[in-house]
Amino acid sequence: MQNQSSATLERVYQFLLRCGNEHDPTHFCGAIAKELHHLIPYDQARVLFLDSSGKIRSSLLYGVDKQTWQTFLDYYLDGCTVSSYSLKEPLHLSENEKVHVCDWTDQDTCEAYDLFESTYVRPLQLKYCLGMGLTDQHNCIRCILSFDRTKPIPYSEDELRLIRRLRPLLDNLFINFFTAQNTALNQDDFLFREYSLTKREKEIASLLLSGASPSSISERLCISVATAYKHIANMYKKMHVTNRQEFIARLYEHPPA
Repeated sequence: MQNQSSATLERVYQFLLRCGNEHDPTHFCGAIAKELHHLIPYDQARVLFLDSSGKIRSSLLYGVDKQTWQTFLDYYLDGCTVSSYSLKEPLHLSENEKVHVCDWTDQDTCEAYDLFESTYVRPLQLKYCLGMGLTDQHNCIRCILSFDRTKPIPYSEDELRLIRRLRPLLDNLFINFFTAQNTALNQDDFLFREYSLTKREKEIASLLLSGASPSSISERLCISVATAYKHIANMYKKMHVTNRQEFIARLYEHPPA
């Protein structure tokens, strides 16, 4: 029993270490979706990134094709799915609500969402969906991770207990992306005014500070990679820098006013 507990602790440690090595919220949550499987098995995963208004900003899919995902979003936005989460307004949930399981083997659940169950859940053979929310520094849900099982094996009490213990630790790491970013932007906002950055350039500056790559920025802002590079080049030109290192250094070379 002691050896089994030690092995579990080691897997948890390695999981947190691998996720903590990511320096961008997209890659961080992607690591959770890929690595959690070693602790809590599931068959597919979806990651939704929300803006502060509660709307979807971007998503990551693991084992889910894009057409199927679009079908899910259509139902979700129409309010036809069963979930403790919303995609239409800011989410401020209690700790218990930040981990949620939907049991599609329950007849009452299937009957309550008959159309969604028959046209989406049943074709995918979904049995159980485990949802977990991560928050920003204002306790607003900014990422929803869904882990699905297609086999009739419910999430056990031990598995749910583990995910409830992991969630606050992952939340602390996730919050850092927002606090570090906001601190830098608030501290040196006068630089943005001084160099007349556009609203889009400010968004990209914020993402660059969080460690996002141009390809990640293009995905999250729904623009092409070429457009992302063009905005970055224009921003660098205004600020008289030539790369990310000089850009970050410029933000910190003056104390706040």
